[in-house]
Order: sequence, then structure tokens, then C-alpha cells
Amino acid sequence: MQDWIKLLGTQEEPYTQAAHTSRDHGVVLFRQKRVAVKRGDRMFLYVILPRGNAFIGLSTAIGRPAPHHGDPRWPTEVRVIPNLTVFALEAAVPARSVMPLPGGVTAAVLRRRSHVRIPPEAAARLLAVLRDAVAAELEGRATLLPGGYGA
Repeated sequence: MQDWIKLLGTQEEPYTQAAHTSRDHGVVLFRQKRVAVKRGDRMFLYVILPRGNAFIGLSTAIGRPAPHHGDPRWPTEVRVIPNLTVFALEAAVPARSVMPLPGGVTAAVLRRRSHVRIPPEAAARLLAVLRDAVAAELEGRATLLPGGYGA
């Protein structure tokens, strides 16, 4: 099993609440035809928002990369099971609160590639903050401020 950060949205087309609410959370799309993600791999979902970037969830690949017959900009898809996902983007983990991640993962690295493999210590950190964010949202607590996420 490998851990990845998967980018959703672009600077030209930021990810929105409407896109989040309406998207099929059982599939993740890729811009390239060759994708290194394999069945059993986990993807931490990183979104480009109109103001800032954030982590919104974690999904596990249940299929192999396959052709996507929809928008030609996204020729490859991977079927996934969503493990953790915030509903409201306001509850997402601000990227600036956890970056840089162990292994040298920065926002600049993520902007250049649609998915980036991350080391286990980076995955553990992201998993912990996503669990906190989802729990806060489910319990109706105020979302944690960027400084509220531990290292």
C-alpha cells in the first residue's frame, strides 16, 4: 500500500462547495493516462479553493486505473471508497496548517503534479488532522483554526 496526495481543482477552475456536493465520491479522475496509484493505495484529497488550499478527505483505491469516458481532459479514473470526507469545505484542513509535510511535500510540489507519493509519517499526520476535522464537523464544534492542528 502506498499513500498519495491527490490534487482536485486547478487555479483556473478552483474546487467549490457545489462541485464537492455534486461530485461522484466513488471515483477520482486524473489528467494523465499513466497513473501509478494501485488497488489498496490511499489518496489524501487536496483541493485548490478560490481562497487557499485544503485537505478535504481520504479515499482508498478499490480498482486499477482505467479509461474514463467523459471529459477528455480527464482520461483516467480510479474507483475509490471514501474513508473520511468533510461535508462543508469550511471544515477542511487548511494546507498552510500542515505544510510542509515530512518528505519535503510542499504546495509548490503539489501544484506541478496531479498526485504525489508521500512517506508514512506524512500520511499519519494527514490522517490525524483529517480525523479531527471530520469529528469537529460531525459534533458541530467550530472548525479548528490553522494553528489548532498539531505537528
